[in-house]
Amino acid sequence: MYHTAVFCQGSIRPDKVQFVNWGRISGKQWDYKIAAGQSNGDSAVSVIWDRKIPAGKEETYITRYGLSELVQDLRPPLETTLSGDSEVSIDNEKMEYAPYPLTIDIQNIGKADAKNVTVNIELPNELKATGNESLQVKLPEIKVGQTVKAYRQFRVEANLSEEKTVGIKVTVDADNAAKKTLFKNIKIPKLPRNAIIVLPGIAASRLHKNANNKTGDMLWEPNRKNYKLNIPYLACDENGNSINKVIPEYSEIDQNGNRIVEKNKS
Repeated sequence: MYHTAVFCQGSIRPDKVQFVNWGRISGKQWDYKIAAGQSNGDSAVSVIWDRKIPAGKEETYITRYGLSELVQDLRPPLETTLSGDSEVSIDNEKMEYAPYPLTIDIQNIGKADAKNVTVNIELPNELKATGNESLQVKLPEIKVGQTVKAYRQFRVEANLSEEKTVGIKVTVDADNAAKKTLFKNIKIPKLPRNAIIVLPGIAASRLHKNANNKTGDMLWEPNRKNYKLNIPYLACDENGNSINKVIPEYSEIDQNGNRIVEKNKS
């Protein structure tokens, strides 16, 4: 891009990002000004959010640094850049795929205003747009020198058992500009399998709901008397989900471990 700017793919855009000398900015609490022509030496990054936080409230900011992989078509008049990670991230707490963000920047470096600009996004089968976001952006005009941004988030449709590389196709067209097409390849990693935990001492018995707790809490414990009748086959798929066709289920037991209700769940 001819005129660079701060790219923000998070929820709160910083008001200022400075690449400065560490010794000059350390200890400065606010509004550091860079003098033109100064050497940098030992470098640091300063990120400033100019926000007012009400009394008694707090906000936590997390920043991650790295180089986003750019896909660019710099030919005039509509210079186009796709920016986004090369790989879909995994939310390690939820053990699921995190949303994948993509930013599309279009700058008019031509000699005339671009009329009726249309941006179309084509996704592979593995990705879907989040919420009600449209895969098409229509702009009546992009003036000479103007830069516009389109930001979209996508989600992975299913858990993949094998790593896979897929492509996002973006086309940019205008009444008075030639159509251009860009491809952004991203890797979708294999999602880790669910852990299968065997607890010793309960003979692989299913756990039962016990409603006899005086506090009203629902307790779970093995069926002590009838455990021999209550051992399902430990048959699971590759994600740790049971694939038993029939699993005996005893919904409640009394304080002595005797079953109250017996069901069969197919």
